[in-house]
Amino acid sequence: ALTESPEVIATFLSLLGRQLEASLIAKDTLACSNLVRVLGCLYLSKAIKPDLVFDVLNAWTDAAGAFTDEHVVSIAGLLTVAGLALRKADPTRMKDFVVDIHEKASRMTGDQLTTRARVMLDLVVDVKNNRMKDRNGMLAISANSSATLANALPPNVAPWFRGSISKIEAVAIGGIPWAKVVRGDNKGFWWLQGARDVPKTSHGSNKIPQENEQGTHYDAVGADNAQLLKLARKLRMSTDTRRAIFLAVMSSEDAVDAAEKLLRLNLKGSQEREIVRV
Repeated sequence: ALTESPEVIATFLSLLGRQLEASLIAKDTLACSNLVRVLGCLYLSKAIKPDLVFDVLNAWTDAAGAFTDEHVVSIAGLLTVAGLALRKADPTRMKDFVVDIHEKASRMTGDQLTTRARVMLDLVVDVKNNRMKDRNGMLAISANSSATLANALPPNVAPWFRGSISKIEAVAIGGIPWAKVVRGDNKGFWWLQGARDVPKTSHGSNKIPQENEQGTHYDAVGADNAQLLKLARKLRMSTDTRRAIFLAVMSSEDAVDAAEKLLRLNLKGSQEREIVRV
């Protein structure tokens, strides 16, 4: 995060998310507890936005068997680390989350709610009422971001983040669903809000360009691209590289889509300068 690069944050977040979801499936409560603490620290350092964290909580609450030990440990762990900060950032969404999770709990009988689940529900109420208790040796921390982060991180790590919160916040990841974060096939600038998913098909204008024997790039010419290719020749796009760039830009839905397609061209050296010329 200190590199002020959203790509670094997004890559780390995606890896963390996939490992966390794998731990939930494997019912590894210890791994879930450790990984969710890292996720909470990411939020406290302003590397991710509150809407993404609320989407995580809602996803776990809506999951089948949401009151299993591994889900309970994960929700409780995230709220313990970042609950008050989340409440301060968006009280309305926190209230909605509290109402939703208690509504789901009310549908279950007393025997179905484990001791861990009851403790987690008490914790949710404490967060809603802006008070935290000492639970399992974990002292409550304030809603102030810098103080919270300092308490959540080891003493030898916390000083690295002093004075850097504002820089990290400038490249924070948010505005995307948790389901997109944990996908294993994300490409391009997937972490940008509104970025279009890369299709899995390999025909027409969606095919990722390949490199031919001469080192130039070409794209599969579908019905739509045939017209664009004719227009490219009319505009004197004399090389394969220029035509590929022209097709990538003109067949895009928006600027983000165009950037993703240009990245997939894998242009090198002098070929990159052709983007500006085109």
